[in-house]
Amino acid sequence: MPEAVKRCEEFGMTLEQKGEYGDASGRYVYMNAYKDLKCIIELLESDK
Repeated sequence: MPEAVKRCEEFGMTLEQKGEYGDASGRYVYMNAYKDLKCIIELLESDK
């Protein structure tokens, strides 16, 4: 996940929120891409 966030930031996106799933089986990140893409991008990573 850190590498994906870094790549998004290189494209000008900003990290808005991150956290772990309630059962600790993975994590999520919301990247703000509104400047160029007019959207928020959700990245998901599962350990299962």
